[in-house]
Amino acid sequence: MNEPKTPNLGLNKIDRSSPSTTYFDLDKYLDQNWEKVDEGVATKQDLELLRIEIAEVDVPDATLTQKGKVQLSNDLNSNAEDRAATPKAVKAAVTEIVSAIQLGVEQKEKMVLALNSVGVSASVSETWSQLIMKITTILLAKGDAQPSDVRLGKKFSNATGSDILGELPERSVGSVTVTPSKSTQTKPAGIYGGDIVVSGVNFPPANVLEGTTIAGTAGTMPNRGTVGMITPGTVPQTKPAGYYSAPITISGEPNLRGELILKNNSIFGVQGQYDPNLVIRTGIIQYLSGFQVGQYFDWMTIPAGKNLFFAPTQVENYLEVRTGSSSNEGAMSNIVLRDSKKRDVTLFGASGYGGYVNYIKYFGYIEIDRLNKKFRYSYKNPSDTRYSNSSWTDLTVYNLDWEGDLQLLGYVSNRPSDASQGANNIIISADAYTVFY
Repeated sequence: MNEPKTPNLGLNKIDRSSPSTTYFDLDKYLDQNWEKVDEGVATKQDLELLRIEIAEVDVPDATLTQKGKVQLSNDLNSNAEDRAATPKAVKAAVTEIVSAIQLGVEQKEKMVLALNSVGVSASVSETWSQLIMKITTILLAKGDAQPSDVRLGKKFSNATGSDILGELPERSVGSVTVTPSKSTQTKPAGIYGGDIVVSGVNFPPANVLEGTTIAGTAGTMPNRGTVGMITPGTVPQTKPAGYYSAPITISGEPNLRGELILKNNSIFGVQGQYDPNLVIRTGIIQYLSGFQVGQYFDWMTIPAGKNLFFAPTQVENYLEVRTGSSSNEGAMSNIVLRDSKKRDVTLFGASGYGGYVNYIKYFGYIEIDRLNKKFRYSYKNPSDTRYSNSSWTDLTVYNLDWEGDLQLLGYVSNRPSDASQGANNIIISADAYTVFY
């Protein structure tokens, strides 16, 4: 059976949900309920004890971290954290806030007017943050920097705009050393992370031509100009130190050769090889008659390393050809130079063609210069009263072997129709001599 009770004191209540309840239980609904009420009601003595205990309770002052009692205050300009504002103080604060707001509105209106006066669009409906950004734009737009003045990649503003990228490149992180040279060196504009150091130029001034300045130091080397040709002599020739604007040429001497210097002597380091006793008689007489296809005969050998000078005497030397009375394909008497490899060069000669030709060619000296590969001689015709000197003839084109022995030969050829006719003569006086030097 359900027995309902009151929610606070738990007093018994009559269950009215059941019509079967037909009696009223005095003990249950009166006595028991009054006993519970009596148990919960404080007596006068209890209340007095409670008053005493309450009076003895110590309530701490309130702080930001602890609850407690606070003192009321009307102060509007205090930093105290242990006071509570009164309604009067709150009303005064609200009044001041309203005044400040009204002042702020007035100041915003002044700012908007100022922005509009410099051509910047603005209104009081914009927030303070928006207006401040527009003021910042005006302040940044007063500069005159250009992209070439600002580090590459950095942003800046000038009178023409904002957020402009700089173009000035960074050339180095640290110092840069420049070594001077003969060409101009340019370091491009940009940002250098350290000093640009130009190396010093140290040199003896005596090594630089006078009138020339290098790195601020004037040269002291004297300018000697041109010297021209220096011809060696018997005493030393000294040219003072300095600058010469043209080559100094020491005259050469083609005859400064060992074979021309007396043996056991030395000139400028060239040892003499000439033996004045190396003179030989070289006279010959050669007669050939009749038909000759071509015939050589030995005259003399020129030793390796020697030049030749053939010297005639009072008896004249000559070459002669006779063709005979019949027709003749050609007659000649020549002096020939031959090397060790049997290569021949005709130096000079006499020749004739046809019948009844008689020709004589006289010759005097013969000189062969082995070192310079050339020769010359003197000659005359029967009608001449004196000898003529030939010019030097260059023999380099013949590619002779100039290192070994050379031979002088006589060569004759005669082809008459009648084999019994025709003649060749090579006449060299018996007392002629040759000098090898």
